[in-house]
Amino acid sequence: GDTDVFLTYFGLTVLYGLALIVGFILLVLPMLFLIARWSLAQPLVVARGDGVMKAFGESWERTSGNEFQIIVAAIVLVILPQALGAAAGFMFPKDDLLGIILSQALASVGSVLGLSMGVALYGMIIGAPPAAATPE
Repeated sequence: GDTDVFLTYFGLTVLYGLALIVGFILLVLPMLFLIARWSLAQPLVVARGDGVMKAFGESWERTSGNEFQIIVAAIVLVILPQALGAAAGFMFPKDDLLGIILSQALASVGSVLGLSMGVALYGMIIGAPPAAATPE
């Protein structure tokens, strides 16, 4: 057309990019933070029989200061395999056996690694209970 839209388009692109960054910060980063802080909740319920709120509270306290390391481990061990599984599901046709196997296998790997990570964190942060003294 007769009008020059370059500056308008440039301004729109900058604002659009900034809005996406803010959305990422407001949604994804808090989610990762909660994953890190509540990563011990499931092992606490299983190992000790803690109630929900007690498990959330103790997990919150015990993981304080370790959030970054837990987030990195969660991304590598849980989120990445789950994302790859979802991508495999989209890359193949819906009824393709290879796509189904890949997506299910990667989702299962992410689940197993996530549970394993919880157990490992429990052992590292809370520690194993003292061994019962054996009579001699």
